[in-house]
Order: sequence, then C-alpha cells, then structure tokens
Amino acid sequence: MVQEIRLPQLGKAMRQATIVRLAVQPGQTVARGDILCELETDKATLELDSPAGGIIAHIFAQTGQTLPVNCPLFVLRQDKAPLESALLKRLQQEFDSAQQSVEDAAPAAAALTQSSNDPREQLLSKIRPAAGPIGAVQDFANEASAPESYALGKKIPISRWQRIIADKMLQSKQQCPCFYLNVRADVTDLMSRRETLNASAPHKYSINDFILLA
Repeated sequence: MVQEIRLPQLGKAMRQATIVRLAVQPGQTVARGDILCELETDKATLELDSPAGGIIAHIFAQTGQTLPVNCPLFVLRQDKAPLESALLKRLQQEFDSAQQSVEDAAPAAAALTQSSNDPREQLLSKIRPAAGPIGAVQDFANEASAPESYALGKKIPISRWQRIIADKMLQSKQQCPCFYLNVRADVTDLMSRRETLNASAPHKYSINDFILLA
C-alpha cells in the first residue's frame, strides 16, 4: 500500500510553508505520529507527524524550500517494494509545478533593479525576490571589515519571518505616504537610571523599554 503525504493546511489563512528541517531519510521506518519534518508558516513553526506507520519510500521536499498547500512531500509504503515509475513521475511533476508556482508568485524584480538617482530606489534595488516575497538580503557592510561569509554582494538566506517583515516594510514604503516627526529630548537622567538598573537587574532594560513605559 502506498500513501502520499502532502503539505496540510494548518490554518485558514495558510497558503504555503517553508521546510525548516527534515527529520527522516529515504528507506527509514517510521511509526504513526513520528515527526517527518518541521514547517515554518506565517504564524509559527510546526511539526508534521506521520499519519501512519511504514517506510519512507521517497522524499520530494528539501530543507529551505517554500511550498504551497497540498504539495506532495513524502511517499510512505508498507513494504520495501520499489515505487511504480509512473506514480513517481506524476508526483515529481506535481511537486515541480507546485514549487514553480511559488516562485512565479514572487513580485517581479524589474521595477526594483532600474537605475535611478533616487537613493530610496537604489536601496530598494538591493532587495531582490527569490523563493518568496523577499528571498535574500544583500549585506551592505564594507567588504574589508565584513566576515568572509558576509562578503559584499553575497546573498544571505533569511527565515520566513524575515521575508514577511521585509515584504510588509517594502509594501508600506511603496504604497503608503510616509512622513517623519522628530522630537529632541534630554535623556541624560534616563540613561543614568538605565545604567543603574542594568547593573543589578536579571534582565537588561533597553531604551525602548523606558520609551514604552513613558
């Protein structure tokens, strides 16, 4: 008996999820309730359990991939017989199509890569879509002072939460009128009080903590 394990819809608003970690390997025997992988959605990171016991016959998903709901992830079977080539080909085509649909849904980068003298547009041009709304953020640090792993121009993988935050910030900057208010304040006493508290407090206080309290 062969059972297809697909990406479930774990919430009404869930449309896709990112594979954070694979907990099984091809050929591994699992029991019902064993963890197959960890999924990161817009809301939280969740574990996907095996709906039945059996042998992991094939794994389509890979760590770091963002996939839509109902996309095939695993094939589970009760014996060690090889999978039918027709079934494997059909599911692989469905997986490839589902993955492509996520990539095609990413906003086009053309508008962000056009040359412009506007410094705001030049900054936005450094944010390029990849496997989601925002797939990678370039490091703007000086190459001489940055670690080798963060060399100038190197794409840094980010989490789904960071993609969502970057996407919303970008939408806000592009679609909403922006204005800025500035207030000058003498916070000498506040900084002194913060330093005194942090010297003995089990949890350090940030400046934002005092602003929110005020």
